[in-house]
Amino acid sequence: MPKTLTSSGTKRGLFTRQDFIYDAEHDHYTCPAGVKLTKIHRRVDHTEDFDRYRHLSACFPCPLKSRCTPTQRRIIKRWENEDVLDRMQARLDRMPEAMGVRRQTVEHPFGTLKAWMGPQLAGVRNPKKHVFAGKLAGENRFQSVDRRLRFGG
Repeated sequence: MPKTLTSSGTKRGLFTRQDFIYDAEHDHYTCPAGVKLTKIHRRVDHTEDFDRYRHLSACFPCPLKSRCTPTQRRIIKRWENEDVLDRMQARLDRMPEAMGVRRQTVEHPFGTLKAWMGPQLAGVRNPKKHVFAGKLAGENRFQSVDRRLRFGG
């Protein structure tokens, strides 16, 4: 699945996370102005761990600040397992036909099975109440996969 681009700043003309380059070897981001944003701390946020990156003093005099952030400084959040998403996106960039193959091999058979079982048995909202969904993929894993398929995250 491709990475979702959910930034509302794009509509306001602000830089997105994709404009900030991540250096995995040194574990920092480089902003569009060329300044390195370093990791400040990790915070548990809604059961997922995120690292936060910023530069304390570079944002104030920056000539690009108006295109970067409406706040005092820009903070970039990175999920601790985002390297998995980066590798997956790199594979999709190399093989754009992979989503078509996925659609043929995974999504169609799953939809067919749901149609055979009927909507009340194949519901995906609460697998514990639905025999098919719980047995097909395992209850907890199915909820996680379903959420990612539906909402991209």
